[in-house]
This record gives sequence, structure tokens and C-alpha cells, in this order.
Amino acid sequence: MSTVWFMVDDADPRFNYSAGSWTPLTLNATQLAKSNGPDAATGLLPNGPVFNNTLHETRDNASFTFRFNGSGFLGLYGTLDASGLLDPADIENTMPQVDCSLDGVGIGTPETGNLAANPGQNHGPANNGLFCVVQGSVTSISEDSSAFQPGLGEHVLQVAVTNFPGTMGWFFDYLTFESLPNPVVQDGDILQAGMAQVIDNVTDYSMLTFPESQGWVFDTNDFETLSGNHSNVTIEFNGTSLSMYGGLFGLNDNPFANGVYQVDKQNPVGFQVPILSSDASNQLIFTASDLDFGAHSMLVSFNISPSSQMQLDFFYINATASQLSSSSNTSSTSPGSSPSSPATALPLSSDKTKHPAVLIGAILGSIIPILLLSIGAIILWRRRSRRNRLGTLSIQAAASSFDYRDIPSSSHFASNEGLMLPSSSSKVHLSGENVPSTDGANSDSALMIKLQQRLVIMQDQLHGQQRERQPDSGGRTVPTVHIDSGLRLTGESALESEFPMEIPPGYTEQ
Repeated sequence: MSTVWFMVDDADPRFNYSAGSWTPLTLNATQLAKSNGPDAATGLLPNGPVFNNTLHETRDNASFTFRFNGSGFLGLYGTLDASGLLDPADIENTMPQVDCSLDGVGIGTPETGNLAANPGQNHGPANNGLFCVVQGSVTSISEDSSAFQPGLGEHVLQVAVTNFPGTMGWFFDYLTFESLPNPVVQDGDILQAGMAQVIDNVTDYSMLTFPESQGWVFDTNDFETLSGNHSNVTIEFNGTSLSMYGGLFGLNDNPFANGVYQVDKQNPVGFQVPILSSDASNQLIFTASDLDFGAHSMLVSFNISPSSQMQLDFFYINATASQLSSSSNTSSTSPGSSPSSPATALPLSSDKTKHPAVLIGAILGSIIPILLLSIGAIILWRRRSRRNRLGTLSIQAAASSFDYRDIPSSSHFASNEGLMLPSSSSKVHLSGENVPSTDGANSDSALMIKLQQRLVIMQDQLHGQQRERQPDSGGRTVPTVHIDSGLRLTGESALESEFPMEIPPGYTEQ
């Protein structure tokens, strides 16, 4: 069963600064330069830098709460400053009182009395002070039955600060807590491994492997992990960067400390441990950055002077989304924890760092289906339009074989052998020949076409009847064609005939 330790910055929105006056502080350039320490040799603080360059200050009686899912083991870290660097009012030597409770049970820390014993005015800020702790790990429950065992699940941490008159302000920096077993790590989560102050035995960190008989000293009384000469440690992790923090103890006889680290099978990279004018801790030793996504293995080897020891404080990992195996699980509650992780704090933050490749893949995955659907719709629309145009052309072609002219109300007749319809200017062709239609064709065109066809048939019938009745006659009677709606029109030759020939027959009143 493996767990990991999340690291949560004070600026995370999941902290509820509900009571009293709290002032967020982001270190400016001057504060950064000076807060790194007044050490004459290196300019570094003995207790290391502020995490993420942010703090929350109170000079009031104030409190905050934090809800999270995990094993319940945790450590709360802050800063005290009697130099006036972070706040000009902080030049007093009396510390404020910090009280913590987890699920209503009061918790403290054995380190409270050792917080630099009231930092001096000329010493600069004392960072990385452990103010509250529930020490242990779900992977190795303490045998002391009287010890507080929080249990797995959701927890509520409450922190109350009391500032008496004449006390210096208190600066909250970060929180670290243990996850539920086998967590899922999200992109941008910050992980901490190796901090001996919050765990019974640093070897219980599932990501770390300390070879036996290599000079490692695990001081469980002072919560220190010390390395001798030619010691090494292996860390398994999923992430894009890893930083190591530590410090050198024993500065006699020309001390030195250096080493190399190797990520996977890449070339080894050398590093130098900073040497301060006094014993130091929580100093940045090296950072391996720009690593590929996925699982990595790092081997760290040390070369230390015989009279010195190097303290390994912790590894700081910028994790990536991956289900950690039982031998390399680690997750952190940075501001970007996901609600799917059982070890995330509540409520959840949404400002998680995303890799550009993930964002590009998400955008393309949304756009490409829309483009394919649009192209398919355009193709179907063009095919349907083409079929509609072909159908229209077929109808027009079928109708173009019938031509006609408008028939005005006035009329004239012609003799000769052609059949004449009343017309003001032209002869109507009934033979079916193609005649250009006039521009004034109206909605009665279909009716006129049918009338022309009927007239042609009736003309042939009348000619046949005429030949049967007067086979020897040299003259012929011109039929009278009626197409009006009641006005009787007759040809001149038809008026002189005793039996006029009419179309339709019997149209004229006898």
C-alpha cells in the first residue's frame, strides 16, 4: 500500500481565511534578494527560502480552515521575522501563539520550542518552521496505541493564531499532508518526498530507496536524514521536474560536498552543495527540469568531506497525470488538484497547469468532427440541388414541343386550303411545327395546347366528310371555327351556304 504527500501553497483558494485579518504577501525583488539571507558567504538563509514566494500574514487574532481527503497525517509550515524585512512592525522578540486542531482534536508539534529560539533582528526571516504536525504514515501506523490516529477519509484542519500585544506577526507558508492509498496524480500537482519531520521513518516514503550500508543515518529523534560520503539514493516519480533540498552540517577542516544525479539513462549531471557560515537546511541543491512526460528514475550520489554530513530534507516534484504504481505513488495538493483524485482537498482549485500538447489535442479533437460534418452536409446539399435542376430541365424540354400564339378578340379569315383561326395579325400553325412563342404567354397556355390538338383532329374529320358528300364539286366550303365565349362569328362563304360547316358542329343557332 503506497501513499504520497501533497504540498499546498498558502495562496491556494481552498484555504478559508474566515476570521480575523489576513494579508496576502508576494515577495518583491528587494524582499527576495534580502530574504534569501544575510549570510556573508552565500547570501542564503540558514532555514531556506519561502515556498513559491508567497505568504499570508496576520497580526491579529485570526484563524483559517482547510478541508481535504487523506490519511490525516500532515505538517503546517510558517515564517517568523524579527528583522522587519517582511513587515517593518516586526521588530519584537515575542512569538505569537499558533494552535491547530484536526477534526476537533488538538494537535501540536515538538518543534515549536526549537523555532530558531526567537529569530534575532539581524538574522532575517526564519522560514520553513514546523508549527503543527500529525506525525506518521498510513503505511506504518505507530505501535503506540495512545497516539492520535486520524483515519482515512475527509478531514478538517483548523488553525488559530493569537497575537498578544508586543508580539511579532505570523506568516503562513504551506501545508503538506499524506494522500489516501494509491492516489491518482494530476498534471501540475506538487509532491514532497523525504521530509523526516512529518513521518516516523523516512524510508516509509514509497518513492525513495536508500541502499543499506552506505552511510545513511536516520535520526528519528531530531527528524533528520544524514548522508555520509559516497552515499546514494534512488527516487521513482512521474513528473516534468524535480528539485532536491538539503544542507551541510559540520564545517570544520575545509568542508566540501558535491555529487552527481542521473535521470533514467541520460548523462550524469554534477552539482555543488552550498556551504554557509553556519549549519544550514532546506537549501536548493539542484533542479532537473524539462523532463519528458511519464515515469522516471533518478539516482543521486554524494561526495562529502570526512568531517561533514549532508542533511537530505526533501525532494520537490512537479508531477504529471499518471496512475502511480505501488512502488512509485506520489501526489500533491497544489492549486490544481482534480476532483477525481481521492486525495484532493475540498473545494477544488481550477488553475492547474496544462501541457500545450494536451490543449492542442483537445482543440483539434473538437474541431475535426465539426469540419467533417460540415463537409458532408455541403456534399448532400449539392447533390440534391443537382437533382432538382435536372428535373426542372426535363419538364421544360417536354413543354417546349408545343408552341402557340395569343389569340386576340378581333378576327379575320382567309380562304385557300389552310384552316384559319381568328387572329389580329398572324396565322396559327396547327401542324405541330416548331414556332417561337411570343413573350406574352400567360397562364392559359396549357389549355390552348389542348385546343390546338383537338382542332387538328376535327379538321381531318371534316375534310373526310366533305369529300364523301361532294366528291365532284369543284368548290369547297370554308368551315367556321368558334373559339369565343358566346359571340357568333361566321365566314362570308359560310353565310351563303344552306348548311354551314361549323367547328364545333351546331354552334350557330338555327
